[in-house]
Order: sequence, then C-alpha cells, then structure tokens
Amino acid sequence: MRFLLLAVDHLLQFLITRIVHGALLLLNLALRLDMLRARLPRKLRRWAGSLRRLVRRIFVVPPPVPPPVVHRKRRPWNRTPDHIEEQLARLHVEHPWLGTGGLQRLARRVIAWQACRETVRRILLRRRELLVALEQQR
Repeated sequence: MRFLLLAVDHLLQFLITRIVHGALLLLNLALRLDMLRARLPRKLRRWAGSLRRLVRRIFVVPPPVPPPVVHRKRRPWNRTPDHIEEQLARLHVEHPWLGTGGLQRLARRVIAWQACRETVRRILLRRRELLVALEQQR
C-alpha cells in the first residue's frame, strides 16, 4: 500500500511540474509575442485588429434580435373629455373671430368648463378634422 501511495505521489508531482512548466512556457510566449507586436509599425497593428474583427464577423453568429415591444398608448388621465372638446369646436365654428383667450372665457360661461388658453389651443389643433366637418355642415 505504501508503495502505491509513493507511486501516486511521484505521478502527481510529475504532472504538477509539467503543468507549471507548460504554463510558464505559455506565459513566456505571450510576453515575447507582445514585445514583437510592440515593435511592429502601427499600420500592421491596426491590420491585425481589423483581421480579428473580420474573423469575428465571418465566424461568429450574432444573437437574434428580439421583436420590438409594442406599447399601446393610453389616454392621459387629465385629458379633456370628448364631449367637451366637441362643444368647444362648435363654439369655435360659431365664433371664428375669437382667439384662444376669448374662446376660453366663452367656454367658461357657456359650457361651464374652465381651462387655460394653451389647453384650448391644443384642443383646436388636435381636433382640426372635427372643425372642418363642422364648418362644412354650417
């Protein structure tokens, strides 16, 4: 039994020395190649990089691109209701000479809806098709 343990010990020592010797050789080779690369002109170093990129482009398969995620656009929580926008469009068609400020004050009195001038302007821009349809009906 002792002889077997001694043989296994010698075998492991031999394998470990070979592995360490091989690692030292590889490290020495890497250092020498790096020194040689540093001696090369810059053009050749760039070519080596471009050759590596070319090899990657040819042999490496890129991962598939996942399909784009389609988000359904929700209506904003503070959006003016459609029936009020339609009433505002009717007021604009009935009183085309009023600007957004005048239309805002008129809407406050007539339909009891209060908003700023910019909101009135955005509604009129957003509902252009409705304005055209109302003007054609008139």
